Amino acid sequence: DIAGLRKTSEAVISMQIESIIEYEPAIDVSNLLNTNELKKIFDEIEKGYDNLKDLRFRLNNSIDYPVLRIAVAKYKLSQPSLLNSRYEQ
Repeated sequence: DIAGLRKTSEAVISMQIESIIEYEPAIDVSNLLNTNELKKIFDEIEKGYDNLKDLRFRLNNSIDYPVLRIAVAKYKLSQPSLLNSRYEQ
């Protein structure tokens, strides 16, 4: 919806939202993303993934890349201790 109002692509909008999340990790994205989709994405992220294409495939290609990009940014920045412990092993 935002992309249509701003007359720009969803990819550009998602990258802008991703940048906002990096500056303000506590930002609430629930009014941008469906909470059920967000939970599914987070569940798959927790299993590990190589890239967005892999993640999208595991979600049966049902979720677009812009949504995945926002969800991944939100997950990474809201779960720093989990991600750090995973990489330290």
